[in-house]
Amino acid sequence: MKGDTAHFDLIANTTTDALQQLALKHQMPVINEILAVYDIRDAEKRAANNDLNKGIEAAAAALEMIHFMKYQRADS
Repeated sequence: MKGDTAHFDLIANTTTDALQQLALKHQMPVINEILAVYDIRDAEKRAANNDLNKGIEAAAAALEMIHFMKYQRADS
């Protein structure tokens, strides 16, 4: 969560950059669902058991990507 220092921005930006570099280096998709939120309410909204849950969204994206990549290889 965002605090009074630049730590929030540093962590959010550094992890995003590192994950992007890994994806490029290994030519593999990386799904980033680190919650960079401003307060506990935002975190709770994004982790609730509903359509806004970003963890569920990330897991669904990962499964879709696995399925896509599996069939891309089969077509090659």
